[in-house]
Amino acid sequence: ISGMSIILVPRFSPKEFSKLIKQNKPAFLAGVPTMYEALINSKERSKTYLKSVCNVICGGDVLNETLRDKVDEYLKLHGSSANIRVGYGLTECTGASCLTPRYYFKEGGIGIPLPDMSYKIVKIGTFEKADNDEDGEICISGPTVMKRYLDDPEETKKVLKRHSDGKIWLHTGDVGYVTEDGLLYVVSRIKDIIIRYDGKKIYPYNVENILLKCPIVKSVAVVGIPDPNHYNGEVPVAFVSVDDSYSKEEAMRIVSDYANSTITDYLIPTSYYIKDELPKTVVGKVDKKVLKRSLVRK
Repeated sequence: ISGMSIILVPRFSPKEFSKLIKQNKPAFLAGVPTMYEALINSKERSKTYLKSVCNVICGGDVLNETLRDKVDEYLKLHGSSANIRVGYGLTECTGASCLTPRYYFKEGGIGIPLPDMSYKIVKIGTFEKADNDEDGEICISGPTVMKRYLDDPEETKKVLKRHSDGKIWLHTGDVGYVTEDGLLYVVSRIKDIIIRYDGKKIYPYNVENILLKCPIVKSVAVVGIPDPNHYNGEVPVAFVSVDDSYSKEEAMRIVSDYANSTITDYLIPTSYYIKDELPKTVVGKVDKKVLKRSLVRK
């Protein structure tokens, strides 16, 4: 519609990112949090190489306040007038369908629906609408929602469902809630929720967000593993990438002490795995499947 071209990056390379920006001078940047971590950690010395950038969108994963502040500061120091904004969407609704207003950031917030798109939070496993501020599954309806998965009617039935209002709703598999002022929040993937033996639910994002505030932590991923002390339930473990000036033993002690002093008891990870870097998917998101498989191999 706008006659704009897109610079496709099939596999993200942190080392090449700033070079790509200098070569192409894009107006928009759209990516996941780890992409913006690479941006602010780049060795680029030019104070004006981001001058062309007027809109910066982050999606694909939750953007924490610490990283948001660092990105906004970096943009300003390198010539951009933009501030980072959070968007939400998925392939099944043709990309972003929700966006935060300019200069409006609430941690975990994903914004308000774009024109002609409707969002609804339903109690997990039902079509019943959740109350304001109550966690439930995020559902989307509107003209950008897919017709079906190609040649896969069974999977299509699992995610596209007709509700009592007569509309077809896309069940995203993401857990979120909506506040009284209409701002949407996302807290986890349903499949990522860690359920303890006593039924208490742990949202990895909440634990990750606290650990990211530890001064030596660069990135973190929390996953659930079977509880070794109970026949049912899971416990959280944390994979942590830290400042490389610390040994793994020092880092584990510092991160563990920080967690014990800041995190509610039942949310505290039972183990910590210190990594130089966390594995990423082709789009730059932390690959929790790879991390879980590494524990199984052990």
